[in-house]
Amino acid sequence: IMASTDSPELVPGVGNVEETGPSHNRKTTLNSAEVVGEGAYADLIKSAIEETNDLRCLLDEDTDEIDAETFLETLPSDCTYKITSLEGTSSRYDAIVLTPDIDIDNHKDWLHDYEEQNNTCLRKKTVKGETSGYLMQTYYRCQHNTRIKSPSKDPQHRLSSNPTARVKNTNCPFQLVLKISRDNVTTITIHCDHNHSIGSLEASNFKDLSKETVDKVCKLFESGMTASTARQQFLKDLREECEDDLTFHQLKADRSVMPRKRDFSHLYEQYGKENYGGKDSHMFIKLVERLHLYKEQNPEATTKHQMYEGDKKPLIVAIVTPLMKRVHKEIPQSAELVFIDSTSNTEEHNLKLFLVCTHHVSGALPLGIIITSDEKESTLCEAFQTLKACMPTDAFYGNGPEVGPSVILTDNCSEERSALSQ
Repeated sequence: IMASTDSPELVPGVGNVEETGPSHNRKTTLNSAEVVGEGAYADLIKSAIEETNDLRCLLDEDTDEIDAETFLETLPSDCTYKITSLEGTSSRYDAIVLTPDIDIDNHKDWLHDYEEQNNTCLRKKTVKGETSGYLMQTYYRCQHNTRIKSPSKDPQHRLSSNPTARVKNTNCPFQLVLKISRDNVTTITIHCDHNHSIGSLEASNFKDLSKETVDKVCKLFESGMTASTARQQFLKDLREECEDDLTFHQLKADRSVMPRKRDFSHLYEQYGKENYGGKDSHMFIKLVERLHLYKEQNPEATTKHQMYEGDKKPLIVAIVTPLMKRVHKEIPQSAELVFIDSTSNTEEHNLKLFLVCTHHVSGALPLGIIITSDEKESTLCEAFQTLKACMPTDAFYGNGPEVGPSVILTDNCSEERSALSQ
């Protein structure tokens, strides 16, 4: 409970600590009636205390041997199983099961269903190659048994210095082994001995992101949101889906439903790599692909580009869409007054976006778009020449791209004004 709050003072009077040894072996007696406060937060604390006490009672009373029916409830129900060995209690047991319904193609689906059904996450521990008897032999561990890369990350070391630390690695001894034989029979060996809770809010905070959650986040990125704005919208949508505050806080603690801040940042970076090539030279390859795709989908549009190769060859992209060509042809004001301004600091590469537009009773109407990597005079001169090459022969209401409009209105940017005068 302390691990799920920002400060122990937020929950005054919860539990009585009895010293029975080192600080990380303290025994705590919890009482939900001692929780001070009202509202969803207090209800969440009480609910967590009741779950913890129920779990402790279950573990204390867990002395009966596990039966086959109880064990089969932990396995996905879409397969047939033959139990060859089963011993232990309902929370700690060893089992060996045979099934003909798991093969190389569907074993990942079976593992996913097993994780969902038992509220746990598994990681590959050991993968053995093919043998004369088996096509696949894979050993899985619980995600709460991670590799200790340094003594400072050892869970016992952290707990000894900070008993309320939020530690993922508990050296959980759980193990599941899948062996798929050449006779189309799969042997499942399970050593179930979790040394941590698998039903608490803290345990759910370590779960993997679900595919549905990742898809929702990617759709927010597709709409133009960044990692921070996508997280704000995701939280808003989640709150609207919940009937009460208690449900909202429970789902918010579940990482498979509500990603962390760093998850949004990681997904945003991955989304950028897959769709835009990331931050290296691959993004220029993706840019060329997108321009060609846009041209195929809009044959009447005109695009020209120059790829970035350093300061001597800046990035230049010029686009005149079919709508812009109609404005050039049909709107008389395009021959009288044109407004040009740039927008920057809108994305991580700080590209400059120049919008060329004219006035109309309906508002500003676009005439062309330029994207550059800088605002140097030489770059803008080349960019405006590239835009002229994209314009139709009847641009600016028949004046043509060489004559242009009567007046061009800009801001007080000397480089831009100098480039236009040339």
